Amino acid sequence: AERPPPCPRAVMGTLAISVSPHPATGGDVEGVRGVAASTNGVKALEDRQWVEVVGHRETPGRPALYATTKTFLDDLGLRCHSTHNPFASFTPGETMAKAIELNQILDTHQVILSSAPTGTTGVEGWKRLCGQLTTAVPEFKTHGLSVGFHNHRIEWVPVDGGQRVMDVIAANTPNDFILQFDV
Repeated sequence: AERPPPCPRAVMGTLAISVSPHPATGGDVEGVRGVAASTNGVKALEDRQWVEVVGHRETPGRPALYATTKTFLDDLGLRCHSTHNPFASFTPGETMAKAIELNQILDTHQVILSSAPTGTTGVEGWKRLCGQLTTAVPEFKTHGLSVGFHNHRIEWVPVDGGQRVMDVIAANTPNDFILQFDV
């Protein structure tokens, strides 16, 4: 495939804001760059199929939410190794199916829980969460995907009986469960 011509600096600035874990609006770009989001810049990214409208923010004016595409990753030779997902992605149903589909489109191999659901407390609460994640492992595995957990500082703090949350997770999930560490 032929590579697209280089992007102007302003277009790349717009793209830099759009490449984030969450979809971005033109207003988000303005907030970071301190200048008005260029309609031409967004249009240039859409023409390259590097960003697409994935919804609209529920605020006055309902601004479009832009997210980067697989074409963007492919054109720049980038690879997405994992995605961070909400807890609903690990429970059977439509959200799990969408998580599987997204990860197949992106050609990722790791579906990572980005943070524990609100109210997950104490050793028993974390063990219950581990049980739910362990139940999801076989479903993802049938699609060539691994499941894991992304840690935050709180998971290193001792809870009931002095156990750290990361120790509870490691002891109560399968050996192939991924523990993703921020270092």
